[in-house]
Amino acid sequence: MQNNHRFKKIKYVIFCALLWSFQAFAKPTLKAKLRVAVATNFYSTLNELVQMDKQDFNFEVELIPGASGRLMAQIERNAPFDVFLSADAEKPFYLVSKDKLIEQSVIEYTRGSLMLVLTEKTALSFSEPDVVNEGNNSGLNSDDDSYGDSYGDSDGHSYNLDYSADLTALTEYLGACRRITIAQPTLAPYGKAALEVLKRADIQHEKERLIFAENVAQSLHFIIYGKVDCGIVARSFAPIRQIGRYIKIAIPSSLHSPIEQFGGIVADSKNIPLAKIFLDYLQKPETQEKLMARGYLSVGVFDDQ
Repeated sequence: MQNNHRFKKIKYVIFCALLWSFQAFAKPTLKAKLRVAVATNFYSTLNELVQMDKQDFNFEVELIPGASGRLMAQIERNAPFDVFLSADAEKPFYLVSKDKLIEQSVIEYTRGSLMLVLTEKTALSFSEPDVVNEGNNSGLNSDDDSYGDSYGDSDGHSYNLDYSADLTALTEYLGACRRITIAQPTLAPYGKAALEVLKRADIQHEKERLIFAENVAQSLHFIIYGKVDCGIVARSFAPIRQIGRYIKIAIPSSLHSPIEQFGGIVADSKNIPLAKIFLDYLQKPETQEKLMARGYLSVGVFDDQ
């Protein structure tokens, strides 16, 4: 009887040891997933960085792109996101006021900038051949925009920002466009900034010329597929292959309100420690340098440079 009891005890110890071993070895294969709701303008850049720096994470990162306003509304309705990266500051702090975002987690992770994209056909419509050279063609090294403008790919295509224009030149470029696209200002912060530029050029009231897109990515789609003659989109789109042959003109940030992009951790997230690691990654100097090289303006540690 005693031997039988001892045998059962040994079997139990062996079972517990096997169970512990299984759990210990199984854990690394069960990779946690962080769901990041990200503004459309930042999606392609962030996707590239996450793939490039995947060694920085011991968890999977799923990106869900959309217009900031739509993503905010989804979070209000308890969408299962862990992190919200907006294209402005207003929406994250609104969610904080509704207890949907953790206030202490909110950071400014980057700042956006704009460019005007003209189709070649539109550019050729200028009466003088060199009219598109009226802007500052010396690069983007002014105090206003600390951002390198050179791009390229393995095929040797050039994706340079072709020109940087002042308000007078921009007004002339826009005047050559019969149809102009911007993102919907009520939904997309980049659309709101683009509308400010149009107001400065005094053409915002010409409603029949304006084609509103749901977000900046759709605005770019309208340009590429010939639905419009030009559009104001995120400067970070400059490297995209499909617009390699288009004329891309940097818009000085002095012509619109700052596009301060804030983000934070969703209050109902079950992955708060992972979300904190992710936001810390965005603030790293190395990450900020990569963002600046992809069309975003300085933020955080680079403010004094």
